[in-house]
Amino acid sequence: MAGIGDDIKDVLQELGKEVNVYRHTTGEFLTVESIDTEGGVKDTTPFESTHMTSFMATYETSIEVGDRLDFTATSESHLVGVMVSDLFENAVYAKEGVLYKCNTEVDAYRRSGEARDPQSYELTPNWEPVFSGELGLFSGRLSDHDIADERYGRFYQSSRKLFISNDLDLQIEDRCVIDDERYSVETMETHRLPGLKICGLAEDNRE
Repeated sequence: MAGIGDDIKDVLQELGKEVNVYRHTTGEFLTVESIDTEGGVKDTTPFESTHMTSFMATYETSIEVGDRLDFTATSESHLVGVMVSDLFENAVYAKEGVLYKCNTEVDAYRRSGEARDPQSYELTPNWEPVFSGELGLFSGRLSDHDIADERYGRFYQSSRKLFISNDLDLQIEDRCVIDDERYSVETMETHRLPGLKICGLAEDNRE
């Protein structure tokens, strides 16, 4: 969009924060863009203010929900959970959304049949790797306080929840390994945030 959209584009190119755009479906970095972010630490909402950030991109951005943005200046990585178009006179002049700050690496495995142990002759499950080293937001380590407000997933703060890109092939009953600890995916919400799967995790004591 000419006019205001191009003005915003010029400002972002000059003053915005540079990010590398990573797409999980291709496993590649697409491009480098400049965006603006807005956030601030608040004592009343430490989880939201330190792990969720609103952002603005140009009207012709290549960024999509589910992408990962790696900030070149800080080396921080964020997942795009929500993204909408800003309209003026039925034309898009900018894109806005919410970023979720990654704080962990995740390895995922899926049960695939059984194999017989050569020594005990007992059947044990096979765990095939699904993906390795993907980044996500693990809220189980952040707070012991209950938060009732459902906006942007605040109410997930008090339990073990994993926010991960919706583009990744993670399913219920898969095994997630986070910081050498094993978790089973017990619940999964894929429609609350367009770009993210919100997974409820439990300790995994399966063989």
